[in-house]
Amino acid sequence: MQLSSGTRSRHPLQPKKWGLGSLAERFEAIRPYVTGKRVLDVGAATGYRRADWMHAMLRDVATSVVGIDLDEAAVAAAQGRGADIRVGNAESFDLGETFEVVWAGELIEHLSNVGLFLDSARRHLEPGGSLVLTTPNAFGVSNFVYRLGAGVRVNNEHTCWFCEHTLRSLLERHGFDVRELRHLGHDTPGSVRRLASRLVRSPLPDRLALNTLLAVASPR
Repeated sequence: MQLSSGTRSRHPLQPKKWGLGSLAERFEAIRPYVTGKRVLDVGAATGYRRADWMHAMLRDVATSVVGIDLDEAAVAAAQGRGADIRVGNAESFDLGETFEVVWAGELIEHLSNVGLFLDSARRHLEPGGSLVLTTPNAFGVSNFVYRLGAGVRVNNEHTCWFCEHTLRSLLERHGFDVRELRHLGHDTPGSVRRLASRLVRSPLPDRLALNTLLAVASPR
């Protein structure tokens, strides 16, 4: 399950459209964990209209990819593109099979109960399998820049934030051993914004400079 994109409050510094850059960079970060693997993609139908649809990129490198998503209309449209995506809720899915990798990109911050998702994901991993997920970094400096103006500047569908410490704690509570936990960044679109972003971020440690967390964990 990944909720539809909905309406987002946008700060004047935020671009109207990010284009292809940030998603492509995120895919390159996860490519080593999904290449040649049997993958379950949770929230798979999100972005099915995009040229850089994450599910399609997974299909290019994985041995096989099954997806689930809560949005029935998006699932039907994705199936029309030849994808094996089924209607399912990220907090309660049961496909009756296991996978080498469960992938959840920018998903957990949308959920009402992340623990239920982690329990479902663990049940669908074979021994030695990997949960791979990304989520926004709560303490990324851009989050504070976007709050300089009046009002709340956040995706209206987000329910929670994580830092590296809270994400590790949550994974361990739900039976996972964290193998890797690091920060990812991406270039900001537009030459002026890109230069300004690099100047702000360059003196900062990754935990503040970069705006995405990548976690790789295995069932204990």
